[in-house]
This record gives sequence, C-alpha cells and structure tokens, in this order.
Amino acid sequence: MRANVLTDARLLKLAGQFAWLDIDTEKPRNFAFVERFPIEAWPTILVIEPAGEKVVLRWMGTATAGELEKLLAGAGKAPRRETSGAAGAAMARGAALAADRRHAEAAAAFAEALGAGGASWAGRPGAADALLQALYVSGDPEPCADAARRLLPTLPPGPAAARVAAAGLNCGTSLEAPAPRAAAIAALEPAARGALLFPGVPADDRSGLYEALLGARKASQDAAGARVVARQWLDWIEAGSARAATPLSRSAFDGARLSAAMTLGEVARVLPALEASARALPGEYFALAYLARGYLEAGRPREAAATAKAAAALAEGPRKVSVLVVEARALRAAGDLPGATAAVHEAISHGEALPESVRPRGALSAARALREELARGAPTRPAPAR
Repeated sequence: MRANVLTDARLLKLAGQFAWLDIDTEKPRNFAFVERFPIEAWPTILVIEPAGEKVVLRWMGTATAGELEKLLAGAGKAPRRETSGAAGAAMARGAALAADRRHAEAAAAFAEALGAGGASWAGRPGAADALLQALYVSGDPEPCADAARRLLPTLPPGPAAARVAAAGLNCGTSLEAPAPRAAAIAALEPAARGALLFPGVPADDRSGLYEALLGARKASQDAAGARVVARQWLDWIEAGSARAATPLSRSAFDGARLSAAMTLGEVARVLPALEASARALPGEYFALAYLARGYLEAGRPREAAATAKAAAALAEGPRKVSVLVVEARALRAAGDLPGATAAVHEAISHGEALPESVRPRGALSAARALREELARGAPTRPAPAR
C-alpha cells in the first residue's frame, strides 16, 4: 500500500483533514504507540480522534485508493455517529466495536448490517469485507469460511469480493477436521480462482489470492496442483515487477517471489531479482533478509550467513529475531556450529527483551526449537545443490 495506494492523487484532497503518520511497528521508538494502540494484522489503518486519543476506525488489511477514501470519509463522521438507516446504524456499531478490538461483537454487527441492507445495498461489499476481517482475526475459522461461502455469490466482482474469497479460503484451509476442510476448499477455491480475474484488484490482494490458492493445494496434499499455482503466481509476479516504476514497488513482490520459487524448487531463478532489490535498497533490512533466505534455500549458506548478518545489523524490533534465525541456520549449514549457537542465542535474547505487545511468538518458538536442535547436535538439513 505504501508503494501503490498511499501515493494516489485522489487522497490528496483529504490531506488537510488528517495528520498522516506512517508507523513502522518494528522501530523501538514506536513501541509505546503500539502498546497504546495494538496492531493485530499488517497493514492496519487507524484513525485516531485527537482530543481523547480514541480509535474511531480500525481497518485490518489492504484497500484501494477509492476504498480508503470512503473509509476515511466515514471515519470523519464516526465521532458524530452519523448513520443512515438500520444497515448504516449496524455498520457504524460494528466499526466502533472493531476499533475497540471487540471483533466477535463487531462480526455480529456487520452480519446484522448485511441482513438489514439486503442484496442490493450499496454498502454490501464493504460490510462483507469487514465481516470477514472480524471473523478471521477472531480466530474461529469455521464461521469465517461459512460466511464467505454464503456471501460470495451475492457480491459484485471487485476488490472487496477478492479479499472475501482469499480470507474465506484461508479460513477453510486452516480447519482441523479433514472432511470440513475439504468441503470448504471445494466450495471456496473456485471463487478464489475466479477472483483473480476481477477488475480493480490491487497487486497485494491478487498476490494474496495466489497465496491462498497455494495453501489450499498444499492442505489438500496435491503437490502437482501446488506447483501449477506456484508457476502461475511466479509468472504473474515477474510480469508485475517488470512494470513496477520504483525499486520499492519492485521489492514489494520479493516475499511472494521467494515463496513461489521455493514451492517450485527454483530459488536460483529468482536470486538475480532479490540481488537487484538488495543493491537498490541498501538501507532496507527486508531486501537483504529475502536475499539471505534465497541464498540459504539455493544451497549457498556462506553467502546466506553474511547477508543475514548484514540484514540483522539493520533490522530492529520483532523482525530481527527471524533474520537472526536465518543467520543461525545458514551458519549451521556452513558447518559453523559455534556461530550458529551464538546467533540463535542472540535471536532469543533480543526477542525476549521486546515489550510483550510486539514480541514475535512464532519467530521465538522457531528460535527455541533451533536452539534445542543445536544443543542435541541434530544434523543439518542437506542444502540444495548450487
């Protein structure tokens, strides 16, 4: 969004109504803000009423410039609680609950708004999108997948429907019981594939659809199908990055590029693009971090370790933990067990010292597991041939 949405000219007319802040939650100087206003998904758009420092809008996920314009216009009305009809009143109530992070209650209000508005309600796509956001963050995938199945046939093609399809498929894929999971994937996968063709879907959301489709094929233990999706995803990424106007917008594809290439076993193919991002953005840890992971997956552990070390020197906050874990894995693959042990201990020490609100639990779990492997002298996973 930073590269492609927030620069859109149509947002300029709102500039005087808001004090615009881009908060990097990785930076220690912003930890106090994150503790005061917790973030549960990235990106998150917050509108904060200055007098009482109250969040009046919390939008978790992406949005087009047009959608963001409407969200911000609506947020300006929130303190005055201006509503229109039963659907509008329920929608306003849901937005207020979501702003307070009461996501289960917000989901109920958004569902009420959809029922009151009916199939022809102009606010239906936005309400459906908000409902899926709330259900997804609530952590109960079954109602999330069910809501997507019900709503998708009633939504017009466009960005909101694409996000509903991706969120619903992700929820269906995460169901634990095999039969409901298979049923949800069978119902939602065609909708997600169809959403790839919807007009106006931003690149981030289109990439998210490919990622959801890949996850569905993997959850279905369909290795051949996963490779087909990964190939389509990588082809789309390379076409899109070739059209990108700036190094930052090109680098926005790098995480997806690496994920697709790893599924295909073709990481060496994408290394030149990752190297180009690292050269063009020498002060950005993420460009080096993707390159380090690429080198490691391509069987070049010494280059991976050196690149990860450079990335860790730039990284701050939670992401530094995962970068140090890559460095430790690379050092282990290179045969430097003392160096790997030192890097993983640094990762754990750094992560545990972070405030609770920004502590990366998943990355810390991975670091602790690696520490145990190193302590047991567990053999290194063979690196792929160069």
